[in-house]
Amino acid sequence: MSLTSKKSRRIEVENIGYRYQVSTTKIDDDWSFSLNLTVEFEEGSGSLLQARGLVTRDRWLDISGAELSFIQGDYPIILPKHISRFVKIAKAHGWNSTEKGKPFVLKVDNETFFK
Repeated sequence: MSLTSKKSRRIEVENIGYRYQVSTTKIDDDWSFSLNLTVEFEEGSGSLLQARGLVTRDRWLDISGAELSFIQGDYPIILPKHISRFVKIAKAHGWNSTEKGKPFVLKVDNETFFK
């Protein structure tokens, strides 16, 4: 699988170029959904990095009336700094982005995401 340039973004981590894409699952009964991250080496057809396990929901569902104060930490938003951290963690655990093979799945959760 190769990420298309239209649906993915470029990021550089430790002077190496990657492309990444964030997608979501269907909304469940609690109006929550999972965020899925896919990263690949920009230059070729190596193995993919797939970060799975973050759960979020539309923060506007939790705001009642005029109460506009909500905790951003309850709603994970994947930023480039997170992608960089996930790439570094995956590489430390054996992901080699240039070698062909099965996708490397990095399990993440909301609790460790905000550390």
